[in-house]
Amino acid sequence: MKKELDLSPLRNAVLSYNEAIKAYGELIEGSATAAQRELLRSGVIQTFEVTYELCWKTMKRCLEMTFSHSEVNLVNRREFYRICAENSLIDDVSQWVEFHESRDRISHTYSKTAAEEVFVVALQFLPYARDCLKRLEELL
Repeated sequence: MKKELDLSPLRNAVLSYNEAIKAYGELIEGSATAAQRELLRSGVIQTFEVTYELCWKTMKRCLEMTFSHSEVNLVNRREFYRICAENSLIDDVSQWVEFHESRDRISHTYSKTAAEEVFVVALQFLPYARDCLKRLEELL
């Protein structure tokens, strides 16, 4: 499957996401104010959202190169991730569904409680995003 698919937006998003998490970690170790922690936590959540979106949209484009457009677009998210796993783009379908649900939770309704819950999930996503990018690079 050596077709053209620009992975640079995903590479940039993963890099920014890594930097956001790193900055948050450095700030927490220092003498950060509550407002500073909140601001960086929001930044981590936003870069999680962007990176998650680019991951699944890039996987979708990759699958559309192999399957018909309708086969990929007419399935729910769990089924989409099952297809991704069958094609070695990801391993853990249920974890990717959880990332999707967290992303939806924060983008449709914002509350401090939801933000705190999504932040915990966002901190777990980076290795999955890196792995997704690596697999796409190897495939393409």
